[in-house]
Amino acid sequence: MPIQTVTNDQDTKTRIFLAAAELFSTLGYNGVSIRQICAKVGVGKPTLYYYFHDKETLLQELLQFAFAALRELTESQIAIQHNFYDRLYGLIKLRQQFARRFPYFIRFFVNINILSLPQNTKHLMLDHLNWVHQQMIRFIEDGKKEGIVKPDIPSSLLVHTIMGSLNQLTFRNIYTNNSELISDKDAKSIFQFWKQYLFKTENSGGRDE
Repeated sequence: MPIQTVTNDQDTKTRIFLAAAELFSTLGYNGVSIRQICAKVGVGKPTLYYYFHDKETLLQELLQFAFAALRELTESQIAIQHNFYDRLYGLIKLRQQFARRFPYFIRFFVNINILSLPQNTKHLMLDHLNWVHQQMIRFIEDGKKEGIVKPDIPSSLLVHTIMGSLNQLTFRNIYTNNSELISDKDAKSIFQFWKQYLFKTENSGGRDE
């Protein structure tokens, strides 16, 4: 298949994903029709059905698209960093950059717990959340080995504290209609808070924002 054709296909699928995420985040999964998605993208139903068998398939592939983007950002913002605090700051930058690129995906994830979703989609979300949790546990355990994370703090509890504060910051800005979900000032403030109160700052090294 010619490269140009592949590029056009990918562009169309991405536009469908972004339109669907925006509609799902504002109207809910059950409140959105294929017709509305097509109208938002500016394509006919045959075009959408060329890519997706039905709305549930579209939702599942949309989530896979979002998860792939998150993992790509994980590689660029966290995995390449060798210092614990640089990786910690990379976690904030990951969320910030994802929110800037895909704001309606963030809004969709915020509301996903109150949406009525197909059971297979719920399992897909659970698998992703488990993957994120395991990655964070591994990150905290590495911090303990480096002497930065206090060994007596339960790793799972620390993960919940970090992710909870990051989620709360994001959610607050969503519900106050703040167009910039995580500003550079917010990113630095939350990083300094984590660094000062959650870890052994005398061994910090690395980033000093």
